[in-house]
Amino acid sequence: MKKDIRKSMLEKRQQLSKAEVLARSARMVDLIKALPFFSEAKIIGLYMPVTNELDIREIADLDIRPAYPKVEKDGIHFYATTETSRFVKSDFGILEPVLGKRVDDDIDLLLVPAIAISKTFYRIGFGKGYYDDFLQKHRPRHVIGIIYDFQEIDHFEPGPHDQKLDAYLKV
Repeated sequence: MKKDIRKSMLEKRQQLSKAEVLARSARMVDLIKALPFFSEAKIIGLYMPVTNELDIREIADLDIRPAYPKVEKDGIHFYATTETSRFVKSDFGILEPVLGKRVDDDIDLLLVPAIAISKTFYRIGFGKGYYDDFLQKHRPRHVIGIIYDFQEIDHFEPGPHDQKLDAYLKV
């Protein structure tokens, strides 16, 4: 079932125009900034968008320390970056930080991309389990999923390894 949901949602997401992605991304940034705990967050876990994901990198320009994921042998880890940080494309085709301080246990707000999220706060990603592993080991104070409105689904049967989000935002 997850496989079918993943395929369907990725197809819908790929059909979005560049203008639609930009407009919805701007609305998502506004929703994130309106979160009651946003102004208190010092380190915010972001992501580099792929395959028409919502682009929330504008958050990094605010008065926070952004941290981006990097896949390593033992899973993903988040590295605090600066405006001069370099990023390189990983084997998965995702831009990852080259240098930075590992901040896995210091993230105040983690913004998690998803292919779909259920109304019970479980997410479907690309199926590698990196975010679920990370959340099992390093649970930030706030974990918020980020999706388009069509990516919200009623329910799917989560696996024993799946980690629940605290909430999600949709545009």
